[in-house]
Amino acid sequence: VVAGMIDRTEFMRMLREDSDHGHILIRALFERLRAMNQRVIESRLGIAQTAEVPVVHMLGVTPPAAAALPPDGVVISRFPFRIGRRPRVDEPPAMAFNEVQLPDVDPHVVSLNHVSLDLGEHGVVVRDRGSRLGSVVNGRRIGGPANVVDAELSFGDNELIVGPPPSSFGAPGSPYRFRIQVTRPGS
Repeated sequence: VVAGMIDRTEFMRMLREDSDHGHILIRALFERLRAMNQRVIESRLGIAQTAEVPVVHMLGVTPPAAAALPPDGVVISRFPFRIGRRPRVDEPPAMAFNEVQLPDVDPHVVSLNHVSLDLGEHGVVVRDRGSRLGSVVNGRRIGGPANVVDAELSFGDNELIVGPPPSSFGAPGSPYRFRIQVTRPGS
């Protein structure tokens, strides 16, 4: 781990004079705030993180999605499980908090910190992490231009498109389509 420290004066200078780096710091802070807010809500609702955790297996459906994962996909056992774009060479890699980094290129359809799979009140949910274009979960848009920030996954097969869906105007949409299989523990 490499850590850096900035004091209040440097932080304020970055916000005023170095908007690129200041923006990255603000996004990281907002992501952490969103995660903590969700934990507080779940705590108040009595959602136990100690309940039996479903088995989650993520597989790539399209060639770009499959190339971003190991050949047999990935079994998710720690939550949140974060998915986002691989940082460009001009972006600090420390600001990309992702277990899966998608090699998206310009024009980007995947945000640096895009979505996460997490435990919710009734099982596994996909949560938007402040992405610009959003995602599609089982045909339902979340994040980006949608007013919805998460979607529950059902037991069995689910589809996640990381990025926008194909448009009715012929735009292809995101090339990152995944199948997420959710099974009950011990099944």
